[in-house]
Amino acid sequence: MNAARIAVAALFLAACAPTTAETPAGPAAAPQTSCAVLPEALRACAPASCGQPHFFVRNFTIEHRITGIEDGACAYKQSMPGEMSLTCQLSEAGREEIAAEMEAFQRTGEMSFSFSSSDPAPDTAMTRECEIRDREGQVIPWGTSQR
Repeated sequence: MNAARIAVAALFLAACAPTTAETPAGPAAAPQTSCAVLPEALRACAPASCGQPHFFVRNFTIEHRITGIEDGACAYKQSMPGEMSLTCQLSEAGREEIAAEMEAFQRTGEMSFSFSSSDPAPDTAMTRECEIRDREGQVIPWGTSQR
């Protein structure tokens, strides 16, 4: 699981890779879309969901879900390996920053940032406006090792 946290930037930016995989629809499911349109949906905070195979964890599908504005911020959630999740309450500026990162990844296939558990977490919209939660719902601080 430590590898999942170390590569959390990669997991988040994986939202950009086009896919035909779908996530199961729940009772209040957002419209199912291609993950390629996620940057624009994020900018508009338009409800959307998509699923895609993880690019290095076999048999794992990353589920992305934008549910809209909640408490004045855009609610976005992404599933992660190890029954973890990335949960964000994004400002307009945060949505723009992350959408731009997604688009850059779509164009180049390369991440513009990453960090390890031994480095301090960079100051990005992701580290300011998102939390990683373990399977029990406990927040895992950015840039720390597994407890």
